Amino acid sequence: MSTKEGTRAILALEDGTFFEGKGFGRSAETFGEVVFNTTLCGYQEVLTDPSYRGQVVVMTYPHIGNYGVNREDVESLHPQVAGFVVREISTRASSWRASGELHRYLDEAGVVGISEIDTRALTRHIRTRGAMRGVISTTTLDADVLIRRAREAPSMVGLGGPGRPRDGRAVPRGGVRLRDEAKYPSHARRLGLRRDHRAGDDHRRGRDGRRSRRNLLFERPG
Repeated sequence: MSTKEGTRAILALEDGTFFEGKGFGRSAETFGEVVFNTTLCGYQEVLTDPSYRGQVVVMTYPHIGNYGVNREDVESLHPQVAGFVVREISTRASSWRASGELHRYLDEAGVVGISEIDTRALTRHIRTRGAMRGVISTTTLDADVLIRRAREAPSMVGLGGPGRPRDGRAVPRGGVRLRDEAKYPSHARRLGLRRDHRAGDDHRRGRDGRRSRRNLLFERPG
C-alpha cells in the first residue's frame, strides 16, 4: 500500500535512538543496516546500486527527488535498498528526462522511506557510533517496540555478501571478468558489478572515446 501524504513514520536504531518523520514510498515496515551517502545528486543510481542491497540508506544532501526518476539512470533493474531516509522529499519532478516521481517509483518497488528528519544529525551519530541495524515503520509508531525489533533484526554479516552467490557456485579464481557475465550472471550481480560496468566498452566510454577514471577503477584486470 502506498504511503499517504503526511503519514507519520519512525526510524529506530538498535542503540535506542529514534527519529520521527513522515513516510513516503511504500507504507510498511522494513529493517536493515543503516548507512549514509554524501553525494549531491545521483540518488537513483544510489537506490539501484547492488552494493546497497538490503541496507537503509541515509542521504545527507537535504533535497531529494526534485528531478524525478527515469529509465536510464539506474545501476540495476530495480531498487536494491531496504529503506530510504531523506531530509526533504520532492513529489514533483522538474526534469524533462523524468519518466516519473521518486515517491511513486519507491512505492512500486516496495521501498519504505522516511523524510523530515535531521539527516545530518543522524549521519554524525552513525559516524560516531558506527553503522547499526535500524527499522523504518509507518505501521507501528511505538518507538520502544521498533527499537526492540531493530535489536532482533538479523545481522548484515553473512547475508549473501560479495562472493557468495545464491546459486551456490564458487567464484572463479581471479574473480569474474565483465565479459564473463553471461557465463556467471549471479556472480556479476553478487559482486556488485553495476549495470554500466557490466555493459560493453562503448557504454563505458565517454563522448571522446576515452574511459572515465571512475569506470577504470571498477574494471578487473585480464
